[in-house]
Amino acid sequence: MNTRAVFALVAVACIFAHVYAADWGMNGTLTVHKSEVFKPTSVVEPATSVSASRAVLGNNIWILTYRAAAVVGNTQNRLKLWQIVMGENPSNAIAPHSTSSLSIPPALGCMTVLGYTAPSNASVVFANVMNAGGIPPNGVRSTTAIDSAVSAAGNSLSYVLDGFSFPSLPVGRSHGIAETDLTAALQVDHDGYANASVYIYGGEYDSGITGSMLKMRTPPGLSIPTGWDEITPLGPHQPEPRTRHAGVAIGNQWYVFGGRNETHVFGDLWVFDFSNYNWTLLHDFGVVPMSEAAEPWTTDLSNQTLPMVPPARFGHAMTLMKGANLYGNSNDLIILAAGTNNATYFNDVWAFDPLFNAWEHITLPTAYTPRAYGALMASHNESYVWLYGGEDANSVYDEIWTLDFTVIPPKGPSFKSLPNNIIAGVAGGILLVLIITVVVLKVTDRNSS
Repeated sequence: MNTRAVFALVAVACIFAHVYAADWGMNGTLTVHKSEVFKPTSVVEPATSVSASRAVLGNNIWILTYRAAAVVGNTQNRLKLWQIVMGENPSNAIAPHSTSSLSIPPALGCMTVLGYTAPSNASVVFANVMNAGGIPPNGVRSTTAIDSAVSAAGNSLSYVLDGFSFPSLPVGRSHGIAETDLTAALQVDHDGYANASVYIYGGEYDSGITGSMLKMRTPPGLSIPTGWDEITPLGPHQPEPRTRHAGVAIGNQWYVFGGRNETHVFGDLWVFDFSNYNWTLLHDFGVVPMSEAAEPWTTDLSNQTLPMVPPARFGHAMTLMKGANLYGNSNDLIILAAGTNNATYFNDVWAFDPLFNAWEHITLPTAYTPRAYGALMASHNESYVWLYGGEDANSVYDEIWTLDFTVIPPKGPSFKSLPNNIIAGVAGGILLVLIITVVVLKVTDRNSS
């Protein structure tokens, strides 16, 4: 094969890569085909400072804590169990939730996490969720960590305390984030639940904003946690203290974005490694002083060089969307939406792909109303994401937005139905081989001459 023919093949490969990159986007699932709002008034109410657990029980059930605001100035903290039933038409996806009275009042800004799940049988399924800290009705930041159980028998759902609370937090804390290291060795507590390692990071004390991290302590040989230990991260770098940030864990990696302190808003994405306690900075939009939050540069994407990153914000929401599409990306994605920088309320959606270590700004068919302090909930096994509640400077919202990330099989050759990372890998491999071939031929020609 002469050099001219190889160059022609390289050109064809480049065109191939360009066409499929334009058609599929970076990851193959990064297109919202439908975004729409609906208000099932029998189910939802205006809500802000919404915190949602992971989906539990494998059928789109979440634990929500939030501040209900049906009338401005008349607020009440809520703690409820929700189920969203999937259907062919996402607009019919909401089913009534069930609630029960709790002996401990729900708290605003608590750290909510799916701590562990229980064995199941054919008729009854259980899952446990931890709600820690927050601001209860008395206005004093709480040290309570509630061990709560969700049970489902057929279509009957209930939310109850299972008779046990975790050890109290060392200091009252709110508006931090909590996660579990689901890759850790599991312990079994007194109720027979597999208990993963629970972490809490950041948030607000009565005395200020903290960057400390707590880990639940379960001594060797015991199954019931006895307290909390403060972790000292290893490595040279770690995030500044912050509150009202958001985070999502994938495997043993905890991805944390944004937040604020008393004077600045952060636009950085960090990852914490549960296995070695190291923080690593992945991307950074920059720090926005609150005094400059209204300046155009704080939200301008036009001057960003690739790769693009979300503008700095706090009060945003993040969730894990499992890569379970037949025609799209097979790896997990982190979805980010909403938030504020203290002057601008955002109505954007971003997706972060840990495999490529890259953000992508998602264009919505219909934009949602800008807001902060809502919650994102991703379906357990399909590519739907729901955004519930939130507030702006004038309103508290009761609407639920559904974002449909389902990849529609494109028309054309059947190989386009393969997961895009496979297509990209094959195309990239072919291109690399062709480039190496060109170099070898050039060297061969030069030596022979």
